[in-house]
Amino acid sequence: AVRFGTAVETLSEFGAGVLVEVGPQGVLGPMALLSWPGDEGPAVVSSLTRGGSGDFARAVAGAYEAGLEVSFAGLFTGENRRRVSVPTYPFQRERHWVRRRRRRASEGAHPLLGLRRDARGGEVSFETDLVATDPEWLGDHRVFGEVVAPGALYAVQGIEALRATGSGRSVVLSEFRIHRPLLFTGDEVRTVQVTLERMTPGPPASGAEDRFEVTSRGFEAGMDWDLHAEGRLEFGAGAGEVVDVEALGAGLTRVDLQDLYRRMAALGISYGPVFRGLLGLVAGVGEAVGEVALPEGLSGWNGMVHPALLDACFQTVGGLWMSEDGEDGEIWLPVGWDRLWLREGLPERVLCHAQSHEEGGAAGPGPGDVRRADLVLCSEAGEVVGGVEGFRLRRATREALLSASASVDEMLYRLEWRESERESGWEEHEDGAVIGDVAGGAGNVVVAVPGRGPGEVREAAGVWVVWPGARGADPGESLGEAVVRELESRGQEVVTLSGGAPGAPRLRASWRELFAGLPDSRPLRGVVHVGHPVEEAGGVLAERTPASLAADVEEMAGSALALAQGLGDAGVRPELGLSFVTRGGQLLERESGGGLASSVLWGFGRSLARESGELGVRLLDVDSGAVSAGVLAEELLHPDGEPEVLYRGATRRVARLARLGRSAGEVAREVVRGDRSYLVTGGLGGIGLEVAGWL
Repeated sequence: AVRFGTAVETLSEFGAGVLVEVGPQGVLGPMALLSWPGDEGPAVVSSLTRGGSGDFARAVAGAYEAGLEVSFAGLFTGENRRRVSVPTYPFQRERHWVRRRRRRASEGAHPLLGLRRDARGGEVSFETDLVATDPEWLGDHRVFGEVVAPGALYAVQGIEALRATGSGRSVVLSEFRIHRPLLFTGDEVRTVQVTLERMTPGPPASGAEDRFEVTSRGFEAGMDWDLHAEGRLEFGAGAGEVVDVEALGAGLTRVDLQDLYRRMAALGISYGPVFRGLLGLVAGVGEAVGEVALPEGLSGWNGMVHPALLDACFQTVGGLWMSEDGEDGEIWLPVGWDRLWLREGLPERVLCHAQSHEEGGAAGPGPGDVRRADLVLCSEAGEVVGGVEGFRLRRATREALLSASASVDEMLYRLEWRESERESGWEEHEDGAVIGDVAGGAGNVVVAVPGRGPGEVREAAGVWVVWPGARGADPGESLGEAVVRELESRGQEVVTLSGGAPGAPRLRASWRELFAGLPDSRPLRGVVHVGHPVEEAGGVLAERTPASLAADVEEMAGSALALAQGLGDAGVRPELGLSFVTRGGQLLERESGGGLASSVLWGFGRSLARESGELGVRLLDVDSGAVSAGVLAEELLHPDGEPEVLYRGATRRVARLARLGRSAGEVAREVVRGDRSYLVTGGLGGIGLEVAGWL
């Protein structure tokens, strides 16, 4: 044990005037100052502080100020330094941050791509700064209230980058993938790069292929680049065809566009005027036809296709599943396609014919919550001018979308113990027969004699290896002994380690020999390790000493490790897995007095479950109250797939992950109790002192 108070008193007796703490942050020094006997304490110097920069030089200055002799020559060994003059008056210590503004587009830069940079190896990149209000039309595309760049923007950026580096009238964009959305929060400025890398040798002409990426990052120093989209680009496309415009949409139902956009807004997608390019839409099962046009004010665009016009074409796909969208509160967003081709530039008015990609024209989502469709783009005269093959959409929730710009709290999860009733292990049929439930177990089917209840039915016989734990001073039946008794009452053969040298349960060889000597005639159903403190009084842990705690940890952790090693050495696998039963191994809210050794066993069990999944490790924890051995036997004989289970009295709880950040409207229920002590980390800082005073 650390005798910190005694050490501080000894330093005081030695007359120490300066305490130098060497470590990653100043913790012990301030604690020593608070514990210092007498009214006047020593000076405290910390070599490093949390998140500091240049802390060691400050520590040296603090030591010098406290009166210590410092060899400054050693501080700057290997560096060239010179003396500078500093003001003789104190600084005001006011910070004046210069907010970086969006760079103005240089003359000759592409309006969408920005400045071009050519690398020595042939790679070409374009870089520009984008905000939610520039380009002006970008703010008309919002998802869940946030300005989000449309997927069509990435495609147009790639197409325009290819056209800027070569010559060709038709382009093909294949293997296109959208990895993460480009979000703009408030007036945030994002630096966006479009990079082209030549995949095949030769000049950019028909047949030469480029790989392109769209990345971005914020202005803050040290921010990483986020990959938003990537794909392959080349010049050249198939010959144009002609379709019968009059036949398009025959037999389909006209869609009310105002109602469509209202429904989309209710789901979380808000289209402003620029992105409402749909002039008409007819839809049916597995087919939709839309008439789209470039909105007013964008007619001056001289690229191959404007992002708003291409996005309006993609909106036609939404008509394929109108009858289903909105039922679950989720939306579908584009995530890529197999091949998009455009023959010359798209006209300002286009007809879009969308067909569901599922077999038989079914309108349901494909495997893995992905929908697929094909698009044909043609002019008003019926000339095919482009198309999209294998267009894919995926479910998107608010949490998944906003995680791209989420705070740390929104990306973290916490462990929750939620109540979960256990299903009965038995099912009674009309003829009175009782059949055992096989949920999670192997070989657990038991057919009973008609008219006899579960209590009269014997389980499928098998061998159980149980370590009931060390025998404490309590003359009554221990938890492990109760489990053994209950298993035997259900027709199970229980084998436990007995006899042998002192400390045999902590010997790997002892368990290896036990498992190797099990009879082959009966299956090994399960292995159980029961661990609980050896000193108990009335179900409540007695006052413990360091020696008794150390004995608990050594006994429980050592025996669990040896058992697992012996099981692996013998090469046997229990049908119902390896279960660790503890008392007080986990603490719920407002609980106190848990078992230190039991928590160690939980840590070991969780590690073992990840490293040796074939053992089927389960963790069961009970409180200090009376827990029916029959309940534990049911958990052991009929596992339901829950790897971690807690019993608090008769209440059963299972482990679940929950997002750390609170949802809107959730009420915090932190409780500060007067009968508890609280450690405030960083308690000597301004906020820490305020918190300590409030407590």
